[in-house]
Amino acid sequence: MRLLLISLLLSFMLTNCPIQEDTDLVEMQASVNPEEAGEVNPPIGTYIAGKEITVTTQSADSQWQFTGWSGDTTAQKDSITFAITKNMNLTANYRIPAKAFSNKVTVTDGLNSKQLVFGMNTDATAGFDSGIDVELPNVTPPDGAFYRRFNIPDYALSEDYRAVQEEQTVWEIEFAPQEGQSITLSWDFTGTTHVGTLTLTDDPINPTFEVDMKANTTYDVTDTSVNTLYIVSN
Repeated sequence: MRLLLISLLLSFMLTNCPIQEDTDLVEMQASVNPEEAGEVNPPIGTYIAGKEITVTTQSADSQWQFTGWSGDTTAQKDSITFAITKNMNLTANYRIPAKAFSNKVTVTDGLNSKQLVFGMNTDATAGFDSGIDVELPNVTPPDGAFYRRFNIPDYALSEDYRAVQEEQTVWEIEFAPQEGQSITLSWDFTGTTHVGTLTLTDDPINPTFEVDMKANTTYDVTDTSVNTLYIVSN
């Protein structure tokens, strides 16, 4: 009899005392930019508001450098611990830092052929660097003569190195074929340590054409009035 009374009492309490639903759940989603750069753990989760959680990111390999979080946090450490109080989206950002490199471009007119070398060097600047850049005579070649050179203020160069940087870097190539000939530029950047894109163009600001120098290996200068092109690193 006593058990029956207890059972009835519990049944009454459960029926008449509503259970408070948990409405304080929040979600977290985390991703990596770019996707191939690494991973985050955990990538997604649902938590009771106020719970302390830890989100960690790890690079896919040593070439990727973590640059910080974006989205609902701007933390700079790869592992962050915080109390989550709202829905959150987090992105772990990575980059591949710029590296020193050296690439060759061959300039030919079918009768004459010369190389130019450009790149980035940890000791180089935007100007002439003795012992790094290689100077050419800074004179106007005679009409109808073949020549090629990089131009920087006050100097003509056969080898032009710049500082290692991720900002846009531009090399100016000036050339001319022997009379009656036309210029072809050729290169092979297989195995280059350059990071980013290399583009051959007629104008680094308002180009009328652009050649991806990592996807192509030659460019024919068909317009005989053109004697200057640019290599742009981004």
